Amino acid sequence: MVKDQKKTKPKRPMSAFFLYARDRRNIVRMNYPGVKISEITCKIADEWNVLAIDLKMPYITQALENKETYNQELKSFLTK
Repeated sequence: MVKDQKKTKPKRPMSAFFLYARDRRNIVRMNYPGVKISEITCKIADEWNVLAIDLKMPYITQALENKETYNQELKSFLTK
């Protein structure tokens, strides 16, 4: 029974940064061929830290929407 519950439990939503990183990863990887993924992640984090709030807002909004959906799905899952 526990094994089945783990399969249907909703996954936690990605943060705004992770949504941004998902969009930027391939672009940064093309600009820095042969660089380790950990270094690419650091470059993306540096970009995020200096990014203007108006450019962050789409990612923040999407993260909040995903979190609301997750909370609803989790509530439904826990009441089963």
